[in-house]
Amino acid sequence: GSLVALTGVVAALVMQALPESSPHAAIALGLVGGIATGAAVGAVSGAIVARFLIPPFIVTLAAMLMARGFAFILCDGQPVYDLPDGFRWLGAGFIFESGRGRHIPVPVLSMLGV
Repeated sequence: GSLVALTGVVAALVMQALPESSPHAAIALGLVGGIATGAAVGAVSGAIVARFLIPPFIVTLAAMLMARGFAFILCDGQPVYDLPDGFRWLGAGFIFESGRGRHIPVPVLSMLGV
């Protein structure tokens, strides 16, 4: 959960830092930034376990505490606003909206794609 918080904050801050770019580019770069952050934390944790032979459980606990702290520091404990409008569509949008209702939620398609 702490790593999810950190990657989410990084992604949101990257999107927020690119107001002059197109919304699609800001969202894509934000997602890349979040994924890169998660990969970096995982790689560092794995390297510490492999190099220093510290039990993975201990390294995971330490990474959890550091990720939560970094997330808190990056956003000053405040929500991050002013994200691109298209970003809300990824989590709450629908495909094939018509007068008869909403048919396919975008998060369902994302899950099926993953």
